[in-house]
Amino acid sequence: MFKHVFLAAAAVVFCAPALAQAVPIAVELEGVIEDYDHPTRTLTVMGTRVEIRDSTVLRSPTTTRAATGLGINTWMKGNRFNGRVRNGFLDGTAIVIGVWDEALRRIVATEVTMEPSENVNLSVITGSFCTTANCDGAGDFVRTATKPDGSLGPALIPIRDPRLAAGSVNDESGFAISLAGVNLNGTPFAAEGYYGPVDVAVTNPNGPGTVLEKAFHYFIFDLVGYFPELLITKNAREVNVFRAQCRVGKDFEVRGHVHTTVTAAGLGNDTIQPTSGVVQVQYTVNNVLRRFSAPATAVDVGSPIGGYRVFFTPPGNTCPQTINVRWLPTATSANTAAYASTINYPVEIRVN
Repeated sequence: MFKHVFLAAAAVVFCAPALAQAVPIAVELEGVIEDYDHPTRTLTVMGTRVEIRDSTVLRSPTTTRAATGLGINTWMKGNRFNGRVRNGFLDGTAIVIGVWDEALRRIVATEVTMEPSENVNLSVITGSFCTTANCDGAGDFVRTATKPDGSLGPALIPIRDPRLAAGSVNDESGFAISLAGVNLNGTPFAAEGYYGPVDVAVTNPNGPGTVLEKAFHYFIFDLVGYFPELLITKNAREVNVFRAQCRVGKDFEVRGHVHTTVTAAGLGNDTIQPTSGVVQVQYTVNNVLRRFSAPATAVDVGSPIGGYRVFFTPPGNTCPQTINVRWLPTATSANTAAYASTINYPVEIRVN
């Protein structure tokens, strides 16, 4: 999926080629990672030389190289991901953002996002056995759809490599849930990761032990729908954030969910409703506290889960690095009265 085309850069190339040597040209590539040579810091993407510098941000969908503490070479071509043929991200997909350096005659990357493969699995669970919250205990398994012979389809297994580690299993609310003891058969799900070309040991759904076969290795595995009966935190209210995007000079959008306390069966048993009060985005810029609020809306009739969207124009066209999100009784309530809070959530800042 090609993200966007730099029309301004193209105009410089085709309309005023003499200026190309004076003005850096923005470059974006998306394609296969063919090789990486560490002594020369050369990443090859679709046959194109890309220079990787110490300042280049290397990331995956779940983390950054800096956050893992890994060296560049170890990140690029260290241990093989489970179920893959080549080391590291080789033969995977890269999205390169950088500039063309005319003097060096090469692309210099400012940021590279990598995945072993961009595989998405939106389907139905047809076989499962779970003893832990994330269904990852010894003997646990989740399988999806069916194979060509009609048997249970590929196993879904979490990625443990720190470069692309799977998080907790969630539903659409984004709150952590527990699958322990739950029959998931017939439940729709959404997963992202890669389908490994190499056989790995997975739990045999027809008896004890394991079998060797290809599997879907995920870094995201969410149930489609809302399942308050599976919430891990049932005895406390929560507010979360799944989107905080600030577009400089344009707008600021924050989305997420709230939930009240619930019974073991997932029914609300609180003195408030998910629609009570307001959800408030708070941040400080130039020593001025900013507060923007919006109510939550129940995701379904009688549900203890609510969704919210706070949308506003950031004063002074200034975007903060982080925000605090609090579920308050009123827009003017003290923070100590909050039903629940999420603190220091990072903001995605965009200039387009």
